[in-house]
Amino acid sequence: MPLLTLGSAWLAGVAAGSWAQPPLLLLALVVAGSVVALARARSRTEVLSGLALAAFTLGLARYEAHTRTLAGADLARYLDEAVVVTGLVDEAPDRRARSQRLVVAVRSVQRGGREEAAAGRVLVTLPPLPEHRYGDLLRLHGRLEAPPTFPDFDYRDYLYRQGISAVLAFPRVEVAATGVGAPVRAALITLRERLADRLAAHLPEPHAALAQGIVLGQRAAIPPEVQAAFARTGTTHLLAVSGQNLTIAAALAVAWGSRAFGRRHPLYYLVVLGSLWGYTLLVGGAPPVLRAALMATLLVAAAALGRPSGGLAALVAAAALMVGLDPLLLWNVSFS
Repeated sequence: MPLLTLGSAWLAGVAAGSWAQPPLLLLALVVAGSVVALARARSRTEVLSGLALAAFTLGLARYEAHTRTLAGADLARYLDEAVVVTGLVDEAPDRRARSQRLVVAVRSVQRGGREEAAAGRVLVTLPPLPEHRYGDLLRLHGRLEAPPTFPDFDYRDYLYRQGISAVLAFPRVEVAATGVGAPVRAALITLRERLADRLAAHLPEPHAALAQGIVLGQRAAIPPEVQAAFARTGTTHLLAVSGQNLTIAAALAVAWGSRAFGRRHPLYYLVVLGSLWGYTLLVGGAPPVLRAALMATLLVAAAALGRPSGGLAALVAAAALMVGLDPLLLWNVSFS
């Protein structure tokens, strides 16, 4: 199947790019060779082989370009210095009992009285109050540090694969502006927080915290002893939003859409896809949910067009699309 072959070649190219980064000239020569091979191809097998080679080479180039971008956004030159970081809270805060953690997209860094444009992402730890929200523009006075590494876990590499190259612990905070983020994303985060509050209002603890984690992906309120119990029984994955959640949402949408419109009506497909992507965006687009949503979209599109479909081809195509956007996602535990 061409989709399976090309998607696999692309993923293999991205993976190979992490092991060896060939010169751009060599990549250009291989692409040129692929074009020549395609021009002379006479059979379908030859054409597919040439396209697969091109996809593999482009995967190599995509990994190289992405790592160069991350290197350009590195904040290493500011580490271990007293600085003022200006940046936007880029994700929903991770609120905990004794702290809150913010991912801040840096816009500028001031040191020695001079402000310089900068880029990159910083993980900021603050006291639990006052609460900050997605879209807040903050000025953070503190000392940037490299993420630590531990004997049994490379935390620095873990954060790097999320584009985070520095941490900032308990800085002095000035709120420069609020509501600067993307309006749609801010509305989805607000809706998720309201739904979490409704669960907390109608369920006792720890059931409310478990429901918030399983349904909405908000695990911060789950008591440590409950998380430890799940860890001891090897069932921690049940607390994370995954493709299983999307399967349930899809089943409900299929049942309602088929009863309301029938499975041949265009509105049926809109209901199913709208439900899938609405839930995916609501819970923050975690890699397992996003992968499942892309797979489901391809399968629904194939059904609507009357084309044959297969789960493996849809899986590889979804993975290729996601890795195309973020090559480092290939090594994300939740992606595999």
